[in-house]
Amino acid sequence: MLRSAGGSRAKIMEQAAAWYEAWGLLPDADWNPTAENTRAAFLTLLQEGTTKVQARLEAEDGGDG
Repeated sequence: MLRSAGGSRAKIMEQAAAWYEAWGLLPDADWNPTAENTRAAFLTLLQEGTTKVQARLEAEDGGDG
């Protein structure tokens, strides 16, 4: 089951990645909830979020990550 229980940025990103993968497994994987809400658009947001989370983690580690 997918749900947004978060707790941390990293956990939320893990859940977002799981949703992206689950969306691709749907029988109608090309289904879009709205014209703007597509799997490709979600992937772009996921990649941007992953980059931002990684940058934040590296900054918190003093750049040693």
